[in-house]
Amino acid sequence: MSTDRRVLSALLASALFAGFATAANAAAPTLPKYDHWVKLKPENSVIGNFPAQKKPILTVKSGDTVRIDGGGGNRWMDKDPFVWIKENNIKLTADETTAIREIDTVLKETPAPGRHQDRPHDDRADRRRRRDAR
Repeated sequence: MSTDRRVLSALLASALFAGFATAANAAAPTLPKYDHWVKLKPENSVIGNFPAQKKPILTVKSGDTVRIDGGGGNRWMDKDPFVWIKENNIKLTADETTAIREIDTVLKETPAPGRHQDRPHDDRADRRRRRDAR
């Protein structure tokens, strides 16, 4: 292979790599700047309807931007979430693993209307109670 051809191949490979790297970086989401961050913790969370007696956790000024971490909609019910995830062949990133831990903690430690503190969270039981109350 001639030197010109090698240089051309190297330039083409560099251009392709730069294009892929740019596309990968463009696909990575970036969070907007925020003034306040409400993390997903039991003390910041409510399961079911928002109770009027719950004290505010944050006061913001007009124009402030707030990042709110939310979670829920779990499918593992009373199982260990990581056992359920493994059984369903779901691959998690480190951030997703952290989020699952936060969601599981909130579900275990946050009181829900009509649920006793000593019982684990059960979405099905909550749905039955709401249905039967109609």
